[in-house]
Amino acid sequence: TKHGRASFGALLFQDLAVVPLFAAIHDGIGSACVKAALALAFVEIVGKRVLDTMFYFAARSRSQEAFLSVVLLTVLSMSATTEALGLTATLGAFLAGLALSETR
Repeated sequence: TKHGRASFGALLFQDLAVVPLFAAIHDGIGSACVKAALALAFVEIVGKRVLDTMFYFAARSRSQEAFLSVVLLTVLSMSATTEALGLTATLGAFLAGLALSETR
């Protein structure tokens, strides 16, 4: 419906706007934009390229353990990456959720 699409668009905008805001609160405005752009680019690349391939092989194995392992690896690696960039692990978990939402 028209209202459903408008609500979904507003919620998606809020989710994407939170990344630079978290970075700005943590580091200040100057380097925050660069770090947030790097984090979003990382999510885009990982979400579309790497995770699709990993989930494809996990689905082929028909193993729930393989699927769960890929999800946990995604969350932990995103959290470690954002910690390495000087951002919070919470932001990494949020970005992992965005990356997982982009998989098929």
